[in-house]
Amino acid sequence: MGIRDFERILRKQSKVVEVLERHYPELDRASWRLPGDTEQMARLFPVFDASGPSRIGLAALEQEFKGERDRSYVAMWDGQEQPPLSAGMACHIGPPEPAHTLNIELYGRSALIDAELLVDVLRPVVAQFDPV
Repeated sequence: MGIRDFERILRKQSKVVEVLERHYPELDRASWRLPGDTEQMARLFPVFDASGPSRIGLAALEQEFKGERDRSYVAMWDGQEQPPLSAGMACHIGPPEPAHTLNIELYGRSALIDAELLVDVLRPVVAQFDPV
């Protein structure tokens, strides 16, 4: 996976988002956003649209890593203000992180994050990211 292949990275991450959406419909693909310096800024950049990775999100990622040769990352958050479960995800490609890492963060009451949800989230991680 190339460090600037943002569309491919987002397509892989979207498989995890699909699982979260099945469990919690409020975490639908249309609500996911790229992070920003402020909450208002973070709401400006949708990650996905009806056809897949959004052109707005891809353009923002290209601009952010325009001068980078050795690393990039694609971070996103669920865009929800106060859902019962909230989620964030970051895929790091190259240094300073260990090459090709995926971090998924789930926040909510412990009853919402059960073994079934964790196993369902791990399935696309294994299928899409082929961890060692």
